[in-house]
Amino acid sequence: PGSPGACCSPAPDAPGSLVGLEHEYSPTRDGQPLDFRTILHTLPVPGLRLDPGDINAYRLRSGLALTADGAEAELATPPISVQPGFAAEVELWAAMARTQLDAVLPAGVEASGYSTHISVALPGVDGEPVARLYARTFAAAFAFLIENTDSQGIYIRPRTGRLELCGDFVDGPRLGAVAAFAVGSVRACAAALAGASVDLPPLLRVELLPCTDRYGWRVLRRAYGTDMYA
Repeated sequence: PGSPGACCSPAPDAPGSLVGLEHEYSPTRDGQPLDFRTILHTLPVPGLRLDPGDINAYRLRSGLALTADGAEAELATPPISVQPGFAAEVELWAAMARTQLDAVLPAGVEASGYSTHISVALPGVDGEPVARLYARTFAAAFAFLIENTDSQGIYIRPRTGRLELCGDFVDGPRLGAVAAFAVGSVRACAAALAGASVDLPPLLRVELLPCTDRYGWRVLRRAYGTDMYA
């Protein structure tokens, strides 16, 4: 949506120039939990298995990728350029992903939103210092935007060439707001660490816990010394 303005768009190799979305869904059959891995390869998926790093992944004709992350169904967008209108574009990709998932699920199987993962590009940047600074500055605000009051906390995961932020499932305008905040806040942290003059929020003392399943950290609801979700 909209026309990009060259003066407003970051260079294609700059931090925060691209954003990606992964949505996970919890499938059920007749109201009972269902492991998506047990049905994925029986579905009429309009795509090809081209990813040697993920034996479950299908590259769909739309540009989306469909796979299983544990027992959940996962749909991932291609990288989306950060330019005017990108937040609305993230919303549209999410809606398309949901439509395509519903189209291949068999009768009696439904899927409910489980989690949202936003990845912000950090080409040529060490993501670990960015992640640690993010936890002390913007993570609490990100949690307020994406989490529900009964949730346990968010995940901050540095990856090669990107930073992944994970929280509750959100879609529609709320998802667009989350994506916009993620891009701006990650870009601010990367700029500050590169020596730019950036007004960051006051540094907070935070308790970071390592993720148990893959590299990264958990910022729990009491990570700042009190129950911030309350």
